[in-house]
Amino acid sequence: MAWSNIPDNNVQSTSSGYMGQEIEFRVFPNPAKHNLILEFKDRNEKAFINLLNLDGNVLHERIIPKMEQRVKINLSDYQDGIYFIQVRIGEKIHTKKIILSKGFGATL
Repeated sequence: MAWSNIPDNNVQSTSSGYMGQEIEFRVFPNPAKHNLILEFKDRNEKAFINLLNLDGNVLHERIIPKMEQRVKINLSDYQDGIYFIQVRIGEKIHTKKIILSKGFGATL
């Protein structure tokens, strides 16, 4: 699937790493109902994905091979609320806020 320029409607987004070198990915749907999709652009290294709760506890960890550009994360086991998706590629880290609302949101 080609990278699209559709905005992801995230409320908060932070990154760290080298200036001008952000991790390019989007997270959708947001709010999510049961599944979350991460879609990367031009990634040539493996990615480390963490799902964090508001306390910063890691609820889900996953390593994504360097050629995989789209990842689906099942959120069915988690309660409605605010979570963070943290992506690390090399020394770069990017965090996006997501909302899980099983009563509202797109189903994938």
